[in-house]
Amino acid sequence: MVLSPMIMPHVIDFFTRGDRDKIFLVRGRIAALTKREREILGFVVRGARNAEIARSIAVSEGAVKAP
Repeated sequence: MVLSPMIMPHVIDFFTRGDRDKIFLVRGRIAALTKREREILGFVVRGARNAEIARSIAVSEGAVKAP
């Protein structure tokens, strides 16, 4: 699952609270993510747990957890 263009504005607004400088910063950071990282971000935005993410992308739960 990749972040839908419909969800992206909500994600950006959540993290920036409408601050224009932060909006550009967040957009740049999201654009710098790999396709796989954006896929994971989509699960996180939906509130998925590590186990669900791991099953969905066929990796171990340990691989999903942040170091």
